[in-house]
Amino acid sequence: MKSRRPGGRDRGELATFERAAKDLAAGVIHATSSRQTVFFLGDRLSGVIDFYFACNDFYAYDLAVCLNAWCFERTTASTPPSAADDRGYHKCGRYRRRR
Repeated sequence: MKSRRPGGRDRGELATFERAAKDLAAGVIHATSSRQTVFFLGDRLSGVIDFYFACNDFYAYDLAVCLNAWCFERTTASTPPSAADDRGYHKCGRYRRRR
C-alpha cells in the first residue's frame, strides 16, 4: 500500500513534480499581476504597482497567476495579455532553465 500525504496526494506524485520542477527557470517574479496592478496607455504597458508578494519563484507560476487573473475579470478596457506575455517568455527562454 502506498503511503498517503495529507490532502490525498501520494509521495510518488510529489516526487514527479519535484523532478519536473528542476527544469523550470526561476527568478524574481511579481506574483500578483492583475488589472488592478498593471496599467496601459493604449496598447503599451505604462506601469506596474504592488510588489508586496514579489518573490523568487518559477516564471511559469508568474505567467499562470497573470493569465488566471486576466481571464476571469470582465472588462472591456483591454484584452488579456496572454499572447504578449507568452511571446515575451519564449523570446527570453524563461520557461526552461538555461543549461
